[in-house]
Amino acid sequence: GLADEARPRYEAEGTPLVDAPTDAGYRVDLEAARWFP
Repeated sequence: GLADEARPRYEAEGTPLVDAPTDAGYRVDLEAARWFP
C-alpha cells in the first residue's frame, strides 16, 4: 500500500521513523524530524 511505498522514500530522505500502532506500523518521528526542515 501507500505505507510500503512511503517508508523507503522517508528512509532515503533521512526522515526519522518510529514504530507505532498505526495502519502503516510506523509514523514519522516529529520530535526528531523538526530538526530537519
